[in-house]
Amino acid sequence: MLHKFDMLKSEKRPAPLLKQCTLNELPSSCVKEWQVGATNAMCQNFARHLMECPANHMTPELFVQSVKDKLEELNLENVDVVARDKEWITKQKMGSFLSVAKGSEMPPYLLELHYKTRTMLLFALLEKVLHLILEVYQ
Repeated sequence: MLHKFDMLKSEKRPAPLLKQCTLNELPSSCVKEWQVGATNAMCQNFARHLMECPANHMTPELFVQSVKDKLEELNLENVDVVARDKEWITKQKMGSFLSVAKGSEMPPYLLELHYKTRTMLLFALLEKVLHLILEVYQ
């Protein structure tokens, strides 16, 4: 699926039509690679959505909730999401993180994802989401 950020656009343009095929049409040797590619594309599109949302539509609280919702949607039971608040960040002496967060009236949150298994989907999602944590505060 092509990624297209249109959440704030008033006019919806139809996405280009692509020839669809099913996994049954692919040679069996390609199915796993196709699934890995589809998973990576889904994670990248989610990361783009987080990145392209303006700050007033993706506050730190909404960022945390979006990630929680996505992980719940993916039914990843082996992942625990912990949102750390300003008090915890202060206790950990994360001064640089707090100094960036002072530029906003919204309270800062640090998102921790604890995982018990190593799945391809989780690594791709973690790579993109953790990269974007600081971008929310800029």
